[in-house]
Amino acid sequence: MNIFGNSNYDITGKRKIAMVFSSILIIIAIVAIVIRGFNFGLDFTGGTVLVVHYDEAVELEDVRNQLETVGYADAVVKNFG
Repeated sequence: MNIFGNSNYDITGKRKIAMVFSSILIIIAIVAIVIRGFNFGLDFTGGTVLVVHYDEAVELEDVRNQLETVGYADAVVKNFG
């Protein structure tokens, strides 16, 4: 029983195409890193994660303002869930 049919592939003959394709992917990745930079998470930057649940929806700007008044002006507030 032959599942794949003809299994003779000219892998070494296609090496130039593979190298060009790999080079293009590497260049795209480098450009993306240069443009977007790294977005390091809490594990690398340090800090504290607080997960707060509210019974009713609140405005994120209100939460940011409250945190700013108690000394956390650079707090990152995100909506989750």
